Order: sequence, then structure tokens, then C-alpha cells
Amino acid sequence: MPVLGVIPARLGSSRLPRKPLLPLGGEPLIVVVTRRIAELGMCDRLVVATDAREIADAVAEAGFEAVMTSPDHASGTARVAEVVAKPAFSNFNFILNVQGDEPFVAAAAVRGALACVEGGDPLGTAAGSLASHSCHWVANPSSSSSLAASPNSAFAIASSLPPTPKRLRTSWRRRVLKR
Repeated sequence: MPVLGVIPARLGSSRLPRKPLLPLGGEPLIVVVTRRIAELGMCDRLVVATDAREIADAVAEAGFEAVMTSPDHASGTARVAEVVAKPAFSNFNFILNVQGDEPFVAAAAVRGALACVEGGDPLGTAAGSLASHSCHWVANPSSSSSLAASPNSAFAIASSLPPTPKRLRTSWRRRVLKR
């Protein structure tokens, strides 16, 4: 099943403004994260979803793809849902969401998240060393880091850090985002 990787990124972080463009090893953080996910080779297509032209330009200059989204989204999940709703992405059944501040996400965590979804779990999480066997429900639609799942949908989470509401990284089947 084809996997679309989407990395939501915005400049308006309240804790660290302009975080995606801050340098890490001489490159913007968002470019480092995007390169890391691309190098894992788990996505058939990878895009950065952003409402900021500066982020889109940095991503494009590094040879990656950016998709402009509305500045009105309350969460990264909403930004990802906007991208997935576009006709250009309609052929992807699985969506991998890695936040733009995860430059060191473990390959095992991403693999674990995708394995949960590909294995048929309606909603799964995988974090760090738990990646190979941790699949959990997340069902708080009011949280910016959670997603309500409907029957026959799948959602998995991968992170380089222990799972907490603000550190969840996600992968899911397309139908989940339509809810």
C-alpha cells in the first residue's frame, strides 16, 4: 500500500518561534527532519505541509516538496488532513505524519508505527524502543495530538521520545482524516 509522508510545520510556535527555520548542523530544522524521513525510504512520496512561504522555500531549495496549507489550522493533524484531501494525494492509503521537530526519530519507531497500521490496527502508537510492539488507541479528538478513528480506519504513531500527548508522531489510513 502506498505511503504518503507529511511533515506539518508552522512558524508560529509559542514556545520557540520560527522553530522550523532554526539551524541544526547548518541547515533549517525542517530540512534536517525531511531528509531524515526521506533517507528511511518508507514513504512513496514525502511532503512538508506548511502555511509559511519561508518554510516552503527552504524545503524546495533542499530538493524536497512543500504543500501550502491554510494558516487557520489548530493542529498539525488538521494541516495533514488538508493535504490528504487534495486530489493529488488521493492514491495514498497510508499517511505517515512526523512533526517538523523530530530530526532524530528512530527508524524502528517509524517502522513500528507503519507496521501497526499495515497490520490492520485501527489506531496504533509506537515510540522509541516500544516501536516493534506498541499499538494503542488514542481517542481524544479535542487534543491537538490525538485523532478520533472510525471503524475500518488505522492510525499509528512513531516518536523518538517517550509517548506523551505532545510527542506523538503519527501514521494512519486515509479514512481517519475524513472524520
